[in-house]
Amino acid sequence: MRIAIFHNYMDNIGGAEVVGLILARELKADLFSTNIDDDKIEKMGFKGLNLISIGKVPVNAPFRQQLALLKFRNLNLKDDYDFYLMDGIGPCQGG
Repeated sequence: MRIAIFHNYMDNIGGAEVVGLILARELKADLFSTNIDDDKIEKMGFKGLNLISIGKVPVNAPFRQQLALLKFRNLNLKDDYDFYLMDGIGPCQGG
């Protein structure tokens, strides 16, 4: 069984990001995100996870949210996974 987890940003690690990392570790899932800071994640003890970068986005609003939305919208996984989990992704704008 293959599981994909989507989290909007992984550069500032807080509670929501830790939840996503724990889910990825325990479910042996692939975690898709923007702005992945591998050093911070490894220092927190989450080594060996399958983190997949879908690209970088700016650090500041409003372009951060808009570009993250576009990167996730353009992500095409087709039928590669059995389950898809949304973690830390706020309300989407647009249709």
